[in-house]
Amino acid sequence: MRTIPMSPSLSGPPAAEPASERRGLARKTVLIPAIAVCPDGIEYRCVLRDMSTTGARIAIPGRNRLPPRFKLVTGSRTDGFPMRLAWQRGDLAGLILERDEADATKQSG
Repeated sequence: MRTIPMSPSLSGPPAAEPASERRGLARKTVLIPAIAVCPDGIEYRCVLRDMSTTGARIAIPGRNRLPPRFKLVTGSRTDGFPMRLAWQRGDLAGLILERDEADATKQSG
């Protein structure tokens, strides 16, 4: 597996419509190191910036293009959270937690 390091540049959110108007649940601000593990085995270092029960926002260098689905690995969840890419602009990406797969993994573990 190849791990691509994260750039020190962490820009703010895109200048589009406010995020609070696009999602229904409030997110908690966090700064948690994470790794996006792609189906082809490539790993990208990233930082979990905020999260809710249904999704998250990560900081990841814009040169690292995420696939439609991947696992997000953190220190508390080494098997990874199954995620779906909602959007990726600049150094940020919005993610949706794939609930069915996450629930199945939780029940079998």
